[in-house]
Amino acid sequence: MPELTLTSMLAGNADPLYAQLAQYLAGKLGCAISIALPADWGRRQAMLDDGRAQVGALCGWPYTKGTDHLGLLAAPVMMAPRYGDRPIYFSDVIVRADRPQRLFSDLRGSRLALNEMASFSGHAIVCAELDAIGVVHGYFGSVIATGSHAASIQAVIDGGADAAAIDSTVLARALAIDPALARHIRILVALGPSPIPPIVCHLDVPVMMRDRLRDALVAMHRDELGAVLLSEFGYARFQSVSDADYDDIRRKGATTQWVNLTAQGPDRSFAARAEVEADRKVLNGLKSDLLRAFESGSMAFEQSLASDSGLGRRLIVAKPEAFVANKSLSVVGFFGQRNWDAPAAIVAEIGVVDAALVREMVDHEHAVAYCSAELPDGNWGNLVIMAAPEGVHTWREGARHKYAAESLSARYYDTVRLHHGTLSDGLGSEQLKLHRTRLFDYRHGQTWTAIRELDA
Repeated sequence: MPELTLTSMLAGNADPLYAQLAQYLAGKLGCAISIALPADWGRRQAMLDDGRAQVGALCGWPYTKGTDHLGLLAAPVMMAPRYGDRPIYFSDVIVRADRPQRLFSDLRGSRLALNEMASFSGHAIVCAELDAIGVVHGYFGSVIATGSHAASIQAVIDGGADAAAIDSTVLARALAIDPALARHIRILVALGPSPIPPIVCHLDVPVMMRDRLRDALVAMHRDELGAVLLSEFGYARFQSVSDADYDDIRRKGATTQWVNLTAQGPDRSFAARAEVEADRKVLNGLKSDLLRAFESGSMAFEQSLASDSGLGRRLIVAKPEAFVANKSLSVVGFFGQRNWDAPAAIVAEIGVVDAALVREMVDHEHAVAYCSAELPDGNWGNLVIMAAPEGVHTWREGARHKYAAESLSARYYDTVRLHHGTLSDGLGSEQLKLHRTRLFDYRHGQTWTAIRELDA
């Protein structure tokens, strides 16, 4: 049986556990398993990526980016009551014990220490928290990349940083090793919970061996030697996990694309959650306009309305019969923020192309309705309703639509939010559901794009 190599990309204070785990697994499986823990964490990651190390413990965020060559074996369940007997962990935001901060909001303008930009617990979850409270730019005064959780803790103690976000299992282990740390730091807030860093295996390892490794890990707590090793490091057991368990990591990790912790870098406030929710409100308003028109029996081909605030609205219904069936309908919402300095020729061309697209939409096989709403800032929001998901694809692939999206948008708009969703019960749906939003920023010389997955 070929020798396996195990490595760890977790904090250095977990190295002794994984060194002993390699020995334990070797004994249980009856094969040679060596441990590789070079001082350079980049080398550790490279070894796992290229298959020189076949088994590894790593942060859930890089796992989600490496599923083409990495598979899950198991994830630890910690003993402490705060983990609720689940494979989760937290990011503990710490400050120095003598500092006055009491709330996360007290950290605005402060100095944040983080271990590295690729860290979920040190970086991504902080971005996710800021995204959740609606501040996507310039929350912290400065950010210090320390290289490790241990260095971040020390930076807070020494006064080089005001706060740091630390993997809760790393912090617990640091406090177990040096209880005196508790006199110098305190936890301001715990972010999470999040799926805990798993143990993974390179997909080049035969399935049978992966299964044996997984079985040995999840049975470890039932073995006397294994139970002692686990409890020494605060682990209750290992548990099988699935790729879907790490979707929360994917959603939160994505926020790093539009959240800038400091005022350095582009301001992408157009991508903030509050903007998406405002768009959703407009789209639901257009849906309500359609429903009222339908219920009044005045489903004319085209109607021009005015909102209570006097802003214009336009409803075009191509297939009113689609509203009768109460079947699920696919929707696209478009919200473009204009470049008010766009050349007059581009503005004129957009008007011509938009009018032609509306005419084409009426004849589209799956098109049900097209609606638009004037917004207080002078922009417009658009809602397209299709009878089937494939209608969205064929409409997007049309020559005129591709020309507008690929050739005109970057010259007419600064930013765009493009929403995809459903009316699950047709026009009678209580709320329009948005599943994902694609974001475009054309302002900085090249097109920036990202996808925000939505929970609705």
